[in-house]
Amino acid sequence: MPLIAWFVIVHLVADFLLQTDSMAAGKAKGPFWNWALWSHCLTYAAAFVPVFYSCGVPLIASLVALATLLVSHAVLDRRWLVVWWRRRIHGATDEAIRNTWWLNVVIDQVFHLTILCVIAAGLV
Repeated sequence: MPLIAWFVIVHLVADFLLQTDSMAAGKAKGPFWNWALWSHCLTYAAAFVPVFYSCGVPLIASLVALATLLVSHAVLDRRWLVVWWRRRIHGATDEAIRNTWWLNVVIDQVFHLTILCVIAAGLV
């Protein structure tokens, strides 16, 4: 199976199935260095380790990819980029952003999947 296919499966499992309610509720609140955000991001990144190992990705490349996954996931899950995108690109008001929460989720996932594609392309 192609690396990107493994990445998408691991992403879905780690971002949805392994994320607890407390992680989801707290990751965008409080300081950037909060437990909910970083416990989710560390769990998320760790879920990719078996894929890197089983696909024979060299150690240095794996570490760079894991660091990229960890940091990009933390930035995206704070929701700053999604809110910025909705305001600047879509011209959405704060009320529209709140009322169309599903679009925020879709935009967030597009960003995550784009990052996964870039990482996968760099590893093959």
